[in-house]
Amino acid sequence: MKNLVNDYFLNHITEDSISQYISQKYFYDFSRSYNQQVTICDKNDFLFISSAEVETNCWSFFNNLIESYCKVSHDDNLCFLNYGPGDSGYLAILNIEKRNTHDTIKVFVELTPKFFTKDLGLPDLLIDRDVLKEPALGEYSYAIFNNGILIQRVGKYFYNFDINHYSNPVTKISFFNKNNYNHLVYKADDSRILIISKKNKSFFDIIAPFSYFFIFYSLLIFTVIITIRLLGGSFKYHYNFRHRLQFSMTLVLLLTFVVMGIFTLQYISNLNSKKNDDILNEKTHSILNELQNKIIDKDFLTESDEYYLGDLLVTYSNIFYTDINLFSLDGTLLASSRQQIFKEKLISKKMNPQAFMKLSLENYSFYIQNEHIGNQHFLSAYIPFINYQNRVIAYLNLPYFAKEKDLQREISSFIVTYINIYILLIVFSILLAVLISNYISQPIKLIMKKISDIKLSGNNEKIEWKRDDELGQLIASYNSMIDQLAISAELLAQSERESAWREMARQIAHEIKNPLTPMKLTIQHLQHAWNSQAPDWDKRLQKFTKTMIEQIDTLSIIASEFSSFAKISHDKKEDINLLEVIQSSINLFSSAENISIVLKTNFEELWIEADKTQIIRAFNNLIKNAYQAIGLRDDGKIIIELLANTENCIIKIRDNGLGISPELTDKIFKPYFTTKSSGLGLGLAIVKSIIIDMGGQITYVSDAGVGTTFTITLPLKKNS
Repeated sequence: MKNLVNDYFLNHITEDSISQYISQKYFYDFSRSYNQQVTICDKNDFLFISSAEVETNCWSFFNNLIESYCKVSHDDNLCFLNYGPGDSGYLAILNIEKRNTHDTIKVFVELTPKFFTKDLGLPDLLIDRDVLKEPALGEYSYAIFNNGILIQRVGKYFYNFDINHYSNPVTKISFFNKNNYNHLVYKADDSRILIISKKNKSFFDIIAPFSYFFIFYSLLIFTVIITIRLLGGSFKYHYNFRHRLQFSMTLVLLLTFVVMGIFTLQYISNLNSKKNDDILNEKTHSILNELQNKIIDKDFLTESDEYYLGDLLVTYSNIFYTDINLFSLDGTLLASSRQQIFKEKLISKKMNPQAFMKLSLENYSFYIQNEHIGNQHFLSAYIPFINYQNRVIAYLNLPYFAKEKDLQREISSFIVTYINIYILLIVFSILLAVLISNYISQPIKLIMKKISDIKLSGNNEKIEWKRDDELGQLIASYNSMIDQLAISAELLAQSERESAWREMARQIAHEIKNPLTPMKLTIQHLQHAWNSQAPDWDKRLQKFTKTMIEQIDTLSIIASEFSSFAKISHDKKEDINLLEVIQSSINLFSSAENISIVLKTNFEELWIEADKTQIIRAFNNLIKNAYQAIGLRDDGKIIIELLANTENCIIKIRDNGLGISPELTDKIFKPYFTTKSSGLGLGLAIVKSIIIDMGGQITYVSDAGVGTTFTITLPLKKNS
């Protein structure tokens, strides 16, 4: 080094030669990251400062620089220069004596950092793991202004060159919004200003957490349901037509979401791969052309060309934003723009065997393949380097990392946006499915209601539908069924009436025939006594008269009961307090000494709409049956209990009589059925007819030898 400096002062070599020597000898590994400036001067030399257009003493200039900005490191001849935010460097000072005069010569080596681009992938392999743990700052941009002029910009935001465009800040820290970005302004000192910018959140960025919560809880609910089903449990949930329609619409959208997502991701990946191949192809040929302009006249390349080739590769690497390697014909590394990767032994200095075989043995003119270092995958392009004699003298290699990260960011951004959009669509589709399913199912619900309201007796309403569609055909079938039902009901009613009259005529004939037979025999005996002038004629006449009166009374009772059964009518409906009716019936039967009647209720009044005569008749028949079932036992008891809810009143009449045997259960309400020796068996038939015509129900529970309980349910008067 001393010899070189002395030769410089003897004008034997240039300053550039010394700078190149220092760079290759001492700072070769830092040439990518730092710019190098070498200044050689003695105490009498002057420097011209072009930025200030002044001339100053060389040593004084650097001494002022050291005093103002230098922080001395462990070596007194090396210091760190801190000019302010985002601007720093290193200064090395070498003191050398002249051979003849022994005067001191100083060599000042300035190292200023180059802008580090994240587009190059290999530097990530050289970053400490602790550094990688720092949060990603890719969404931020920043700019440094010196004396109001932009001197450095990093990120996607494009800053104006003049700080006045943003209004010169007064306070040390301030904020403002511009061009959909939020900006932080940091005033470091009177001359330097730092602006940090971040894009404002979009609508989808704001709703993204809600989308993730929706997906999380949906998956959680689905998992719980599947788990319960696998464990043998079940959900008691009725899936009707409307729910199935809603579920189907949502399921179709979800399937579309998954299928479109998969195909779109595949398309993006294929498109990105093709784009990367095209870009890598273009970069490789561009760098090849640049290198050929420099070294095409070489007959061959050796390891002695390492430094020169290394400088070229570093220069083109910074221009084309990619790493560059050059291999000899035997596959050994000649030079690289990223020597540290090979020095750290992260990559072998031998060319990839597959690529070497393709180029050297199979004579490929261009070859791209996927390679990896550890878990980091990347594309790698290989192309032969041909000299002026059209001979291959080396193999050029470009490992391409940048677009691999772009793909990850692109896919990540797409997935976030895709999920947010589709979650909104799913929510909207669920709401739309509810509306559409309700609209579509409305006619079906109407048909269901009309079908449930169909009665054999009464006027069944048809449905009006003007559209000629599938529902119209269904409704037309329903209306046709109503017409057929009306005809069938009329025929059935006529048949039932004829059958009832035939049965009634048969029963009347049977009941009338029973007393006529003894009446006929009595008259025949009386006639015989008259013809034979029997001495006890008066006695026989008196007996005859008594028998005839009894039989005529029986015929009168038969006629009255049939007349009552035939005259059940509810044309005279009125508002009735049910408690008064029941109390009236209780008073009618309260004279029996062996039977007690108890009324239990918490109500003072219960109002119904009914024919008062018929409802009194129904309760009289029920209490009378209870009396007859108890008979002459001394501890007879009849308990009447009244209950009510919002729509109906419930009357329970319980006795401790003989009860009803199980084999008679199906016959108890049929006309003409009786278990007593007298009567026509019309009492309970009349009661059931009265209750049903009022819109109520009557049931009973009986235990032979223990007693019977009749339960009547009647609708309460509306708004009572």
